[in-house]
Amino acid sequence: MMSFDFDNALTGLKNGRNFSLVTFDNLTALLKKIKEGSGEFIFARIFEDLCVIKEIKQISREIRGKFDSLIVAGIGGSSLGARCLYDNFLNKKERRGLKVFFMENIDSQSIASILDLVNPAKTAVNFISRSGTTLETVTHFFILREIFRKRLGSDYGSHFYVTTANMSSPLGRAAASEGYRLITLPPELSGRYSVLSPVGLLPASCAGIDIDEIIAGARAGKGASLKKHIYSNPALMGAAVNYFHYKKGKKIAAIMPYRDSLFSFGEWFAQIWAESLGKKSWNGIANGQTPIRGIGVQDQHSLMQLYLDGPDDKIVIFLTAGAEYDFKIKNSGENFKYLEGKTVNDVLFAEQKATEIVLGSRERPSWSVHMDAVSPYNMGALFFIFETMTVFAANLFKVNPFDQPAVEEIKGWAKKILASGSNRAKKEN
Repeated sequence: MMSFDFDNALTGLKNGRNFSLVTFDNLTALLKKIKEGSGEFIFARIFEDLCVIKEIKQISREIRGKFDSLIVAGIGGSSLGARCLYDNFLNKKERRGLKVFFMENIDSQSIASILDLVNPAKTAVNFISRSGTTLETVTHFFILREIFRKRLGSDYGSHFYVTTANMSSPLGRAAASEGYRLITLPPELSGRYSVLSPVGLLPASCAGIDIDEIIAGARAGKGASLKKHIYSNPALMGAAVNYFHYKKGKKIAAIMPYRDSLFSFGEWFAQIWAESLGKKSWNGIANGQTPIRGIGVQDQHSLMQLYLDGPDDKIVIFLTAGAEYDFKIKNSGENFKYLEGKTVNDVLFAEQKATEIVLGSRERPSWSVHMDAVSPYNMGALFFIFETMTVFAANLFKVNPFDQPAVEEIKGWAKKILASGSNRAKKEN
């Protein structure tokens, strides 16, 4: 169960709940694209493809039957969603599978740390890159291929799984010629919208998370996101509220989960919101709302001072959830009598509501999402609603939510620098 509360973002508006400045272009056509899931909107349909889900489950059974660890080598959208799912069920009964390690940033110390924790003979590696040319993933591939080849000999290829849409890429060709298991992606699927595809669902399944529940939640999120009335559609409301306040100077969207495990959802949100919206619109105007991720209660003691008394340029998104564990406070003493008999979750709830109230007292907007539990079902719904919220927001900002031209420019320059031999590592040596 999940609920959305936008009241604190709508209070005090001139027209009450009617923020009529926000209008979507061709909303009916956009909803139809999401419903059908065609072209770049395939993210809204791929988790409903029974053949895809059957393959994920079959490969997951194979990996879990042979190995006790899985390394996921991907970056950005090829990793953040899967890591969020893993983080949320790391210590829960839902997770009964492999230990999963995420090899993301190209940091040699991090690579060494992961390799110290795994036994290559009992480890599978899933290289994930839609293009098959992602510099960081290809770098990890060449490093791990040599290490596994030296340790395991000619059998090393049976440990490698490649998830890509580009069969002619270095990763695609290696999978074909060296006998790796290949998991194909639709070429239209954008990486940052791929958590509900093999990109996120295969590592989740390997970790023992119930992907049927994730998919059921995603279906529910899709149903909510297809409602035509804005006040009944949390994805439309989230997009409209954030855009409305952006036009009123709120250039920053600060997401603040109140569960430690949900911090990685904030990281996933930061990527999809920034990379989808931060670009020039169709009329040449540079747009985009900057996402900041924090964690409650910790950042009430740091970032919240800025949010409350600093520049009035932020809208805060609270993310709260029930917990399966709790602890009751006893013998709190005279000075803390108000804590007697309360639980840790009572304290957490009070902290979050207090923060919301004080933001409201300063007329600083916020809205909130509450889940009754951090469950696979709720996470599936949450991911889908925030994906479609981002697509709806792109419609308002008049940008393409699926491309990333500036990022591609960086990739091009990095390759030029490496090819020229003028990189820092060489100079320092």
